[in-house]
Amino acid sequence: MRHALLALAFVMAAASSVGADTQVGVVVTGEPSVQPALAATFESWLREHGYTLVPSPLPPDAINTAIDCFAVEDEVCARSAIIGSAIAPAVVYVRVDAGPSSATGLRTLVIATHYYPKTGESKVDKRTCEQCTDDVLAATVGTILTSFVGDAHVGAGGSTPEPVAPAGPERPIAAKRSKLLPISLLAGGGVVLVTGAILIGTDEDPQGIPDSQARYRDTAPLGIGLAVAGAAVATVGIVLFVTATGGESRVGSPTASVGANHAIVGWSGSF
Repeated sequence: MRHALLALAFVMAAASSVGADTQVGVVVTGEPSVQPALAATFESWLREHGYTLVPSPLPPDAINTAIDCFAVEDEVCARSAIIGSAIAPAVVYVRVDAGPSSATGLRTLVIATHYYPKTGESKVDKRTCEQCTDDVLAATVGTILTSFVGDAHVGAGGSTPEPVAPAGPERPIAAKRSKLLPISLLAGGGVVLVTGAILIGTDEDPQGIPDSQARYRDTAPLGIGLAVAGAAVATVGIVLFVTATGGESRVGSPTASVGANHAIVGWSGSF
């Protein structure tokens, strides 16, 4: 059973690392009047592309340190303060300054954006958003983030996003759930389950021979433990996969059966 628990922990750790790749925090500093709208625009783009937003990714003292570092144009200092204090796997740090308004009264924003992942390459992008309406701002933010992380929908397994209609009333978009985690659980659980079944199948029992005269493979207990752990993980993966693909309650429920010479996991119900 100890080996089964270790195998289960390994599968769960691997699955959690998949989820960590899609977690990001957003911090916006600079012109106070535009901070809320700018933060909402960055977060909206990331959420629509399958990322999970981490609230308050930096403590206040780290933000203040970063502000001081950027004030003296010490990017290395800022990067160290942000990465060293971040609770998110990656942080999008934005500095915004308001320029003069145009003759039509539309604002001009200077947006400096830094992408700081815990592991990997840091990136920076600085752009001026002239006559910065909400639509222009959204397009500018999309261009910045696309240069950082690409334009693929992480939650849809890397598929290209559907084009957005340029006109017409906005309609609520149904949230998409990532299939990466359930697939990882299903695959990992299946591997552990098959390993357990093999151990059960290769188990040997003494046939009336004293222990002192023969050796035999007693692998059934370990095999049963692995099969149970694998079935549990695979079942969780099935449930999450059905949920992510919009499955309804009529789909049914998981089934599992483990014995001395067999291990079966499946799904019962109507499809």
